[in-house]
Amino acid sequence: MKKISIDFENCYGIKKLNYEFNFENRKTFAIYSPNGVMKTSFAKTFQDIIRGSESKDMIYPENKSKRIVIDENNNALSGENIFVIEPYNETYKSEKVSTLLVNAKLRNEYEQINIKIDEKKNEILESLKSLSGIKSGLEEIISNVFTKLDNGFFKAIVRIKDEVLDDTPPVFEGIVYKNIFSDKTEQFLSSKEISEKIKEYITKYDELIGHSKFLKRGVFNHTNAETIAKNLKDNGFFKAKHTVNLISDNVSQEIKTEKELEEVIESEKQEILTNPELVTIFNDLDKKITKNKDLKDFREYLLQNIDIVPELSNIEAFKEKLWISYFKLNKDIFIVLHQEYEKGKKEIEKIIDQAKKEITQ
Repeated sequence: MKKISIDFENCYGIKKLNYEFNFENRKTFAIYSPNGVMKTSFAKTFQDIIRGSESKDMIYPENKSKRIVIDENNNALSGENIFVIEPYNETYKSEKVSTLLVNAKLRNEYEQINIKIDEKKNEILESLKSLSGIKSGLEEIISNVFTKLDNGFFKAIVRIKDEVLDDTPPVFEGIVYKNIFSDKTEQFLSSKEISEKIKEYITKYDELIGHSKFLKRGVFNHTNAETIAKNLKDNGFFKAKHTVNLISDNVSQEIKTEKELEEVIESEKQEILTNPELVTIFNDLDKKITKNKDLKDFREYLLQNIDIVPELSNIEAFKEKLWISYFKLNKDIFIVLHQEYEKGKKEIEKIIDQAKKEITQ
């Protein structure tokens, strides 16, 4: 075999890769790139050929994938001629690693640790599916959002622990990740024209909040207010006969029931969102979305959730906020998963140290 040509599109994050490897003057090629760029995705695609399965984009499964690997005679490369050494993966299944342990007792301990961690991980992933609307590839998505890596799920869990476990309630309860983010919507939102229109909307939105009676720009917008109102309701604040004082221009308004608080917040919210100037800016944005037929579902969802428009100015930050909100809604499971992982990691380190002492040829 003198040459191998590859043509990949939408394969595990590889948007497009077309290259010819010429082995006439050399026997090997090394692919060097930063973490999270394409190496793992490249290996996964070849692993699919070995398994005889279709390749796909885990984050945007609706995108059509293309995978062509041929030799110099245009013959497709068969799985029998491919060998993939899987990269290090902190979530490796025990059957792939425990065989390295000669001591049966250590091997069993290692397997049990991984089984416990996997059980808790799968439990929280199942819950996240319904909240996010995403049915597959959750680990990769969460990993990419928080670590920019394909296989950094537990690194992400450790990174966001403090944010998930603080005392603040979830900011975006009820917002579905899948209805907002796709390859097409992200490309659309990142265009210069749309970015400027969103910035114009935010500028006006902040100005209106600045003139609100109770809301404060950058501190207490209507999303924060709605979250707090729900939290007070869920915790029986008003049933316990407590009251809330809202201060406006040194004038205090006492709120005695959850209904009163909801009405005040909704009134402030509508006063901002129905402002003629803000509506005009949004309508301009809506016209640009309408021109793109591929964004029909996104447009409908945005119309139902206009208050998330300000978040679209920073897509990556919005993704993080959404996932942290989902984890907060599963705080009990998150705590157990984090504890199981940290405990298991320490125990595995001890097992590895012991295995090193028993090393054989």
